[in-house]
Amino acid sequence: MFSIGPTALYWARQVGHRYFHQFGIHCATHQIRVILISCVVITSLFYPALAIYSSSQPQFIAHISSRILDSFRSVEGSGYHTYGDIRNLWTGLESLRIIEDPVARARCGNERTLRVERVLVHSPDEAGALDVQVLLSTLALEKRIHALLPAHGLSCLKTPDGSCLTISPSAFWNHDEDRIRADPDVRETLSLTKNTSVAGIPVLPLMVLAGRELDAHTATKVEYAAALVLTYFFPETDCTSMSGHAAFTQAVSDAVADGQAQVVPEFQSPTLIALEHDETTSRVRSNVVSIFLYFAYLIYLVWFARSIRRVDAVHSVVGLAFTGVVEMLVSTITSLSVCAIVGFKVTMVPWAMLPVVILFIGTENMFSLVDAVAKTSIALPVKERIAEGLSKAGTSNTLKSISYNAILGVIAFFAHGVIRQFCAFAVVVLVAHWFLVHTFFTTVLSIDIQRLELDELLRQDSSLAPSDPARTATPVMHATTRWRKTVVAANNLLKGRATKNLSLVLLLAVTATLYYATYPTSAREEPALGFPHAQNRAKAVAHTKPDTHSPASNIWHMLNPAGDPLVHLRIESPTIVVLTPDGTPEPRPRPSASRPVVWLLKIVVVPIAATTGALYGLLLYLLKDAELLEAQRNRVGPEVDEGKREDEGLADVDASFGALPRAFESDVELLAASRDGRIVVAVGLDNSVAVWHPEREGAVCFDKAEDACSSSSVHAVTALAVDEHGEYCAVGTGSGEVSVWSIRKGAPASLPTFAGETPAAGVTELHFLTNPSRPGGRPGNGQHPPCLVVIHESRVAMKWVWDQDMRPHAVQIPTSGHAAVVKIMYIALPSRDTSVVCFCLEDGILELHDLSPFESLPKLLASLSAGNPEDTVVQVHALSLDIGGQNRLIVAAGTYAGVVSVWDASGGECICVLDDVYGDISKLRMTTVPRKTCPLCGELPPENFSLSVSVGHLIVFHRIYASVEEGRRCSCPRTPGPQTSSRHTLLGRRSRSSSQTSIVSLSSPNTMRQRLPSMSEDALFPVSGHGHHSRRSSEKDMLRRAPETLAVPLDGAENGAAHNIGLECQKSRYWQQAVVTRTSDTTCERGGWDVADGNVVGVRRKPRSAANPKDKRHDPAGAKTRSGLSPATLDRWEFWLFEPSSALLRVSPLSALERHGSAEGDGQGSPGKQPSCLPFTRVSPVVGGRTFCLAGFGNTVGLFNLAPGSA
Repeated sequence: MFSIGPTALYWARQVGHRYFHQFGIHCATHQIRVILISCVVITSLFYPALAIYSSSQPQFIAHISSRILDSFRSVEGSGYHTYGDIRNLWTGLESLRIIEDPVARARCGNERTLRVERVLVHSPDEAGALDVQVLLSTLALEKRIHALLPAHGLSCLKTPDGSCLTISPSAFWNHDEDRIRADPDVRETLSLTKNTSVAGIPVLPLMVLAGRELDAHTATKVEYAAALVLTYFFPETDCTSMSGHAAFTQAVSDAVADGQAQVVPEFQSPTLIALEHDETTSRVRSNVVSIFLYFAYLIYLVWFARSIRRVDAVHSVVGLAFTGVVEMLVSTITSLSVCAIVGFKVTMVPWAMLPVVILFIGTENMFSLVDAVAKTSIALPVKERIAEGLSKAGTSNTLKSISYNAILGVIAFFAHGVIRQFCAFAVVVLVAHWFLVHTFFTTVLSIDIQRLELDELLRQDSSLAPSDPARTATPVMHATTRWRKTVVAANNLLKGRATKNLSLVLLLAVTATLYYATYPTSAREEPALGFPHAQNRAKAVAHTKPDTHSPASNIWHMLNPAGDPLVHLRIESPTIVVLTPDGTPEPRPRPSASRPVVWLLKIVVVPIAATTGALYGLLLYLLKDAELLEAQRNRVGPEVDEGKREDEGLADVDASFGALPRAFESDVELLAASRDGRIVVAVGLDNSVAVWHPEREGAVCFDKAEDACSSSSVHAVTALAVDEHGEYCAVGTGSGEVSVWSIRKGAPASLPTFAGETPAAGVTELHFLTNPSRPGGRPGNGQHPPCLVVIHESRVAMKWVWDQDMRPHAVQIPTSGHAAVVKIMYIALPSRDTSVVCFCLEDGILELHDLSPFESLPKLLASLSAGNPEDTVVQVHALSLDIGGQNRLIVAAGTYAGVVSVWDASGGECICVLDDVYGDISKLRMTTVPRKTCPLCGELPPENFSLSVSVGHLIVFHRIYASVEEGRRCSCPRTPGPQTSSRHTLLGRRSRSSSQTSIVSLSSPNTMRQRLPSMSEDALFPVSGHGHHSRRSSEKDMLRRAPETLAVPLDGAENGAAHNIGLECQKSRYWQQAVVTRTSDTTCERGGWDVADGNVVGVRRKPRSAANPKDKRHDPAGAKTRSGLSPATLDRWEFWLFEPSSALLRVSPLSALERHGSAEGDGQGSPGKQPSCLPFTRVSPVVGGRTFCLAGFGNTVGLFNLAPGSA
């Protein structure tokens, strides 16, 4: 029973790898678009948030923080104001000091905390609030509020007599209505020279009057007051919750429900302050935070300096560093903007802690992405390099972000106060960084790599020589003692966990520091006391004993009876009450309808448009050089002339091209053919099946959904197979059903439909086993019973055998069972008349099982350690090679990370590991190479074979030679044959080692040959060496040098941990001195490739730079050729053939191949009865056979017939 965790993680990595690979291609292709979209998203969040945080904006903007729709209601337009001349209780008292320390603010909620609520009572007329009737209404409102507080769950701060502590103007008349009515001059009673007290706390007119205007002569008498002020105090435990303020606002609204007043609530963030009473507060916790910050910044500087030294494979380190700073600033702004828009403001977290968190998180992700892109093979185009790097770094960053967010979310759920606020903000920062790093920074990085390549191209000339010597490989220290093994294991653990999760370690460290700094002092310093506040209370009383009757002491003891070191006050926005004595609410003036639109234009539309326009201009300037340099490269010059002469000297392909009669209204999706290519079967996107048979004039079409495989729901066809004799064809569906037809003489006859053990699992592959003459001869109908291998999405392989009565019997192909199966592949071995099923296991093992039509149970051939649990095998191919009279099974395996290893499965030994780490390998193919007499020594070379690897649209060709045995064998240096021009190849080293390797010198020092340049006109930007790759000479020198042999690094880990692929075994005499040569490479833009007749063939779109405007033909509209394709289409696409024996690449346009002659099966039949030709942008699929190649050109099936002996 295998655990679900590793399987789910593997599945997540696979999905992430595919998604980020496609997204990387998109970012590198549409750079301006991606950056502008990121800019619009950022500015759409930034400018509204800037208006929210800015105090200079109208108050209606602040409403966005809690309700978006209310942002267009202007409180300022109503004529009611929040005044700043209200005096607080603690103002002017020297012994009560306001603490501005951010650490003290972060402790809000953990120590004594009070919420301060104010009610501003306005007069209904312009005479002001200094009126007897207004004072009486205010006193009545005060009493009603007191009575409603318990009903709303509010508990106010109590005075010694048990009443609520309220700072009210009625205190000047002892809360007596009769005394207020009897006062002849209320202005004199509320003059600045008068005061009163409540529970020993002095109350001044400055505390209860707002919007004051004084008498010009006396300067002490208040002539006018806009509002009367009621101040309430409520104990609070959470400084971030708005529930208490909302309950108080509701209580005020209920108090004026009789229609005598109107409530206008304010929407502003609360203000947090801390009070200290004449004592020296311990600064230990503040010092702890400061020490932590200094230490964190020191670690960051050291880590940043070490990391930036490795970033040398870019065009401008300073430019990328500046981009990184901009990205971190933008992500911070985005995070704060999101928090502000949803009504969450970071007010309690010390601001000094936020930059270090942002720096670590942002820099780690960016360095991870840059490092992943730098490790890709520079043979790849810029788009593929970005895609490969993003597929690895993006998947890792995404999984880490999800894990970090889950951890921080759990902490925030159980914590409160500053810890919850920090965790919530960190989650937003992580998401913002994730978005910007994988969009904005990725696109800027692609621009930087492009500018590097173009700058390299511009600087290349015939006199440019390598400037850097080859680097010596760092020796690997092997552990020999137990202590050494322990040290190495600890070092690997730190490298693999601590450094990769540095952001998580930092986040947890900040959380722990905040917890220590905000934990109540009394509880931490006196854990033995049952009542943690007792000692503090005693200290406070003892300290203030000489000053017991001072106002500051009375205020302090009233606000802080427990004697905490600090009192935290959360001052809420005031609630405005407008009195209407006549009982009719005063209609509020409606703001202008155009005001919200004008402010929307000012804070959203205009700033976003201006910023985006400026950024668009900057991008055009940065990418302008790319166009100029591209024009510089295509300008007539010595190298271009030489390239043209080389293009003109390319050999043509000896083949003919034609098309089968069209049978589909939709594109061709699947293709298969018999061994001789005479019978062809295709499946269209509409699930229709067509059979081309030589005994039929046209195609025989039938709808699979209407045949024996029909069911209640139509399922798409996912697999197709034809047996080698062209007697049977089979299709599989996404529901797991398989239908088999007998197509002898072109007349399809359905066999019974069947399904595997898990019908819900779709079919991914179908293959007919090679079926030689069965003992007993043919059955009565003259046909051999079929034998079919079905591979399902559920990673189950079934072998179906039909008996003489045409009844199918199923046998599941078993595995060893020690690990879960990741992927299953089928490989036919025509030279052995057998087949192999390859099981890629979750632990990196590759199992090979031999299949025979007559043996019920498959036989296990080999179990190879071609991968590891972190890097499983994803691509496999095999061939049978005759060496020394022995038939040996050779296997090539490519892993998820792009490491390719070659194995001798007959002996279970690894032949070599290619020194390139390719990335996402799309296809592997091996072919035997016929031996030819060496022109230098006249001897035959050792047995050898060719290996082709494709990554994206790049295909790399290798040739591997067995060891030279005793006797007369060619021992000349293994040099590649004639090379093609730069337009068709990307020759030169693409990685950190040479292009040719020799296993014989494993123990000798590596002697690096000088690097050669690499360019491709097929790519948007040429590929070149840069950064830590040494500079190379011009391409003209490349064709004049013969590569030398070099030891292959068998650990395959030039830039990371070694892949455990079992290379420690003793090699046999066949492979002790094996030589690996990288012979050539080419591209296959918008097309495909396969193996045919021992050669590698493919179809691709001709590069636009290769088209000569003078040679363009002006064909009449609707003109067609014999193949049914337009002449322009034939000129746009080309067929290429690579001969492994001579390393020669032949290329011909389809128009030239069609003129050579009509392919077999060519002919349009009755053109009027055929579907019209559909336009297409890609050629797919491409299937190779013995002497032919099939390709899908939209809804047209193209057939290439190779001339005998073309190799």
